[in-house]
Amino acid sequence: MVPTSRLATALRPAFAELADPERAAGQQRYLKTTEAMVGLVTADLRRLVNIHALAVLGPAPSEAELIAEVSALWTGAQTRDERRSAIFTLTIPRYCSTLSLAVMPLIKQIVTEGAWWDLVDAVVKVQSFLRARFPEESARVMRLWAVDKNMWVRRYAIIHQLQARDSLDTALLTQCIEPNLHDREFFIAKAIGWALRDYARANPEWVREFVSSHELQPLSKREALKHL
Repeated sequence: MVPTSRLATALRPAFAELADPERAAGQQRYLKTTEAMVGLVTADLRRLVNIHALAVLGPAPSEAELIAEVSALWTGAQTRDERRSAIFTLTIPRYCSTLSLAVMPLIKQIVTEGAWWDLVDAVVKVQSFLRARFPEESARVMRLWAVDKNMWVRRYAIIHQLQARDSLDTALLTQCIEPNLHDREFFIAKAIGWALRDYARANPEWVREFVSSHELQPLSKREALKHL
């Protein structure tokens, strides 16, 4: 039996007021999905999540309360907007900053069940908070995820240090990329290029050296060197 989500109960009427079927159809085409969508713009979705998460969970829920509510919202979601709401709730900074690695099973559920770039790339924000609080433990998990059989789990590991800039762990980035260098899957090759391109803003010489010393897929190489 799927647990009842208090957030879903609060959000659905609010979503209905802003529903836009025409926009929803366009979003479905863009995301190449047949999953039901309400047609909310991201700014409105985030605003409603922030309002109702505060009303339902309060300003400082326990980690167990947060995980339980997000899990219920994700599992019982009737639309993609509700699944995105679960991710947006989890990544509210005041909530996310208190998480431990106890959240990782839920993150893996979201990644494997979401199995598309918009959902995977949105939830990866959690890892920046975990990396700051538990660097060694987070790195250990990401090294395991980098060789996972699921492609989306591996994508998560590859891009989990996005925007880390000077705090990026180059050894860890290398360990997440190297097992995936010969994977011809578009979303893996794109992730490798994206991770390298992002770090090139902080350390272009390291990225140039990495590219020259590794056999990258053409897409990865093109993305990595895009601004160099």
